[in-house]
Amino acid sequence: MIQVRNCVFETNSSSVHSICISRDKPKNHKKVIVLDFGEYEWGCECVSSKNYLWTAILLTKSYHYDYKNDKDPDNGIYLPIPEIESHIKKVLAEYGVESVIFRYPRLKPNTEKERKWYWSRYEDEPSIDHYGETEEFVDMCLANDDLLARTILNSDSVVYTGNDNSCDEDNLCYSSEPTICESLYDDDGNYIGSKTMPNPNYEPDKFDYFMKGN
Repeated sequence: MIQVRNCVFETNSSSVHSICISRDKPKNHKKVIVLDFGEYEWGCECVSSKNYLWTAILLTKSYHYDYKNDKDPDNGIYLPIPEIESHIKKVLAEYGVESVIFRYPRLKPNTEKERKWYWSRYEDEPSIDHYGETEEFVDMCLANDDLLARTILNSDSVVYTGNDNSCDEDNLCYSSEPTICESLYDDDGNYIGSKTMPNPNYEPDKFDYFMKGN
């Protein structure tokens, strides 16, 4: 007898994030938009696409290593990015947004004396597992005003986070994939192969999809 386990991938462990951006025209009912950051790792969650995007922007555009003056290569800092802030404000203003609040990591007191590792500099920090994989999505948003607005303003635009160790057949972190994998096992639990099947969560008529792997 062959046993089937859905969504079990025989690969190196990694986080998997499906970025699902609603294709509906951007809608906004708020005068003030807050762009906050978070930690997006292996956990299976449904999170805000606007905060995920801002977190990715901080990590790929704001985070900076001072290689010349700082001997510790892990001692990164988050620098202001006024050009990106201005661009986001300009795009969102077309949809009635009057103010955008950009949240940055907060430095700890006496940071210059106490810093030894980059994670000790800040009270809190943005985090995306293998964040470099999000840079293409960030660049696309910053180059496409419609995509940027839909990512920030549409409540239906979300990110499903997870990892490739999941065996949940309803795992949404693979929503961006047209097909999903079924792994096959014999009666003794030995892996004997896999097959693919259509992904019931894949809805290309409703969403533009982007995948963050590693």
